[in-house]
Amino acid sequence: MAAENYESLPELELYAIPPEQAKRLSPLLTGEAQELIARGEAFSLCAVEDGEVCAAICAVLPEEQGETLELVSLYVAPSHRRRGVGMTLLLELIEDAFNLTEGELRRVEAVFDGSGDGLRELFEAADFELAPVADARSFRVSVSELASAPLMQLQTGAARAAVPFGDLASYRLRQLFLTLEQYGAEYVTFAELEQASPQLSFAVYGEDGELEACSVLGEQPGGFCLKQFFCRQTRLNAALTALRASAEALIARGPADAVLEVPVVSDSAAQLARKLLAAAGTSGQLTRAVYLPG
Repeated sequence: MAAENYESLPELELYAIPPEQAKRLSPLLTGEAQELIARGEAFSLCAVEDGEVCAAICAVLPEEQGETLELVSLYVAPSHRRRGVGMTLLLELIEDAFNLTEGELRRVEAVFDGSGDGLRELFEAADFELAPVADARSFRVSVSELASAPLMQLQTGAARAAVPFGDLASYRLRQLFLTLEQYGAEYVTFAELEQASPQLSFAVYGEDGELEACSVLGEQPGGFCLKQFFCRQTRLNAALTALRASAEALIARGPADAVLEVPVVSDSAAQLARKLLAAAGTSGQLTRAVYLPG
């Protein structure tokens, strides 16, 4: 990285995040990052200024890609932004990973919503190469806006009641995950499914007891993210029931200024998200940031 990236960075105390402390930093870490840190499977750092934890970063080094560091989470509290805190954490984490791999680190990669929280400017300043992720977008809507979205106005046909994950026995949750695997539709690990918000995530079952649809929400810095959505063919009513149950629970429980992020990876999913959220929120292209240490 260019030497000027190290200039004028703030004086901060930086600490590795112990596994037992991951949950306590939930406002600054995504649910996935908390789980990885708790299992001891991630690089992580937090920044402290004047006795206050103001930022956190998390990344993994997958075994199958031993030379690639993947950023999972990077968040700076709004009161500490635009001061180089994020850059300080990013540079320190990359240096730690480079040293731990004895100089074998060849690539650092992150995927982010290009419209969010100054990340584009941060990665550009850190000499990352940016490129859009093909067919991938992210829709963002505040909880207050969600109340007026078309999803909340749609009349759904007959469907069985949505069951919150908090009411599912552990074996039912395992069966739900196996169903997702069966359809090749799992976008989360079972551990992430267990960490989903139990009162914001819902499943809809048919009369035969088979899973018809589910909507899985997880917490992340600044709000929530739709981590997993599944719908069996021709079960549109069940899909709308699950999504609406999650939205209603979020409106009832979530802060009005919290943001719901809905990532999509296909044109059909983007069209559905645009239709259901058309009256509210914004959409943005997902961006991949890549840095090649040299």
